[in-house]
Amino acid sequence: MKDEQRFDNAQAFAEGWGLFDTGHFYMIQRLDYPRDVDESLPEEPVFGRDLDAYNHVYVQSTKGSVYHKRALRLHRKSIGGRNGRKSA
Repeated sequence: MKDEQRFDNAQAFAEGWGLFDTGHFYMIQRLDYPRDVDESLPEEPVFGRDLDAYNHVYVQSTKGSVYHKRALRLHRKSIGGRNGRKSA
């Protein structure tokens, strides 16, 4: 998918999550091993679960972040819009 291929994960990685290709669609997931992505990142994950990362992106999008809105849109678009807001 062209849009997803152009998504820049740099900000997401700095926050502890990313938009990842699962082989079937793109998903917002936590960074399990942040230090593997960038040595300046924490060793432990920022989020306890993928759901926590998704909720972070959702909350930031409701606060007006264009970056987070785009990630959420691409996530939903790639899985056919089946995924509404998840709750913890």
